[in-house]
Amino acid sequence: MDSVQKLGLDKLSAHEKSSMLKSYYDRRQILKVPQDILDSNPDKVFCFINMNKLEKTGFWHPQGYKLYKTGVDTENMVADKFNSGNDGLVHRNEMVLAYLPKEEWEQREMEQALVRATKQVTDVLTENEALRGFSPFAKQTTEQVRY
Repeated sequence: MDSVQKLGLDKLSAHEKSSMLKSYYDRRQILKVPQDILDSNPDKVFCFINMNKLEKTGFWHPQGYKLYKTGVDTENMVADKFNSGNDGLVHRNEMVLAYLPKEEWEQREMEQALVRATKQVTDVLTENEALRGFSPFAKQTTEQVRY
């Protein structure tokens, strides 16, 4: 009896294994935001939220997420590409694609880092470009103005 040659993961290089496993798991992730949407909207941070809960709250999300409508991009016909329904939204079972503006998301991340004490307030102030000339340890002078 001839032995059948089997190709297992042990015969593959580490790079081949990782690329195969990555493509396998990428196909299994239902709630992965399509790359075309990410590329066309660099000013937004996306996530999937539960549509049933959103409908119960009158389409108000407690964290401020807004539904992402694909129908606005008529040039690329995005609505047909991403399994959206007649409402122009990207659906994945009971989940629907939503977004926050990137500036708001970054602000929330900074606030969470402060609350978790992983960042100091002075670091936040000195790293903020809008407060570039601000010095949190500057000498304070007080002056009374009389009217």
